[in-house]
Amino acid sequence: MKRGICRLVISGGFASRTWVGRRAYATSALKPVRGMHDVVGLEMQKRDHVLRIANALAASYGFQPISTPIVELEAVFARTLGEDSDVISKEMYTFEDRTGNKLVLRPEFTASVARCLINKHYSIPKKVFYFGPAFRYERPQKGRRRQFHQFGIEQFGTEHFLSDVHAMEMAVLLVEKLRIENTMLEVNSLGDKETRMSYRRALEIYFSKYDKVLSSTSVERLRRGSVLRILDSKEEEDQVLVANAPEVTDYMTKASKERLDRVLEGLTAIGVRYRLNPRLVRGLDYYNDTCFELVDSSSGLALIAGGRYDALVKQMGGRPTPGVGWAAGIERLIDCVSDSLLKVARRPIGVVAVSEASEEVLDLIRRKSLSLAQELRKLGVPVVVDCMKSVAKQFRAASKESCKWVIVVGAREVEREVILLKDMDSGEERLTEFENVMALVRDQNAASKNF
Repeated sequence: MKRGICRLVISGGFASRTWVGRRAYATSALKPVRGMHDVVGLEMQKRDHVLRIANALAASYGFQPISTPIVELEAVFARTLGEDSDVISKEMYTFEDRTGNKLVLRPEFTASVARCLINKHYSIPKKVFYFGPAFRYERPQKGRRRQFHQFGIEQFGTEHFLSDVHAMEMAVLLVEKLRIENTMLEVNSLGDKETRMSYRRALEIYFSKYDKVLSSTSVERLRRGSVLRILDSKEEEDQVLVANAPEVTDYMTKASKERLDRVLEGLTAIGVRYRLNPRLVRGLDYYNDTCFELVDSSSGLALIAGGRYDALVKQMGGRPTPGVGWAAGIERLIDCVSDSLLKVARRPIGVVAVSEASEEVLDLIRRKSLSLAQELRKLGVPVVVDCMKSVAKQFRAASKESCKWVIVVGAREVEREVILLKDMDSGEERLTEFENVMALVRDQNAASKNF
């Protein structure tokens, strides 16, 4: 064995070490950080598909794109999410830069967007949508990652109840366009400031009687004055108590009750199914009145969640500005998007150039293949082509890419100004003019738009 070219691999979860030359690399150190994942292949295609649908939907409602930094000052969230919230106390990635500034990896978007609104002095009303990663130090599990991605909308400057209705309508329409079934829109109201104060007092009195049987987390929330968050507890010992707790509707002011009624009437008027859930709360302090979640019935996870936050901008130092919005968990949406429907809608076309020909004819074949591929791509169709490989390798590549059709270009096809079209599913082959392929392309484009 040559010195310095040793490869040592130890299985069973221990560190692996590879020697190349005189340098050693611990390959175990190159794994993704726990709770953070690479996105490749079909998952990446599905994410692109979800974003394409979401972007088009937001634009159709008059929303404009916005992008905020991944790193923010800690104060952006400490002031708005609540010092005793789980996000602030347990889940934020915090660090200091070289000048001592306390920074965080953003745990959510709404506060960042509001900060941008104040800094840029945007005119009101303002409607924006966004996409990007967010970070929370949670226990990784199904539907929860430490780096996750959100698509969301925010509308600033209107407190009309119809803005709540339209926000929920958009959320429902998004999952419909993605053909995600078995979801339910759950709606509640946190009421105005007076309502929340009265309701919080009632909950404190109620849960204080059971502080010996509550989970330790709920006892801590009760002690800190975050009693509303007990309603969102998933601990088994809390469930019965939560089920019998007072409901917010019993403490609503007349104005809050009327607003909730109008919101629900608006949803009914446009045919949006919903379920009133008096236990639904939002885990962030800035919400008021309408709150909602679009829940996947099979997993119980919220795919989209949001609500109204009329005090947020003022709380951050801006002028009083009402707002409403929601965020969708991209990874959760991806899990619900059908693989088979996506493949049908976005399968590419393969172009195979036959290499068994004289160099002069082969050059003509290659140029014709590239020209056909270019024409197809102009129509927005994915195309797989590699004239440098053998014919067999080109077919294998087309199969690996799940091509629906393969166009074969050889000396015979170039001479007769036709192409050989092969259906990769049925194996059927036929000689046809290239213009006829355009009909297939239009059908595929229509399938993609309808999906």
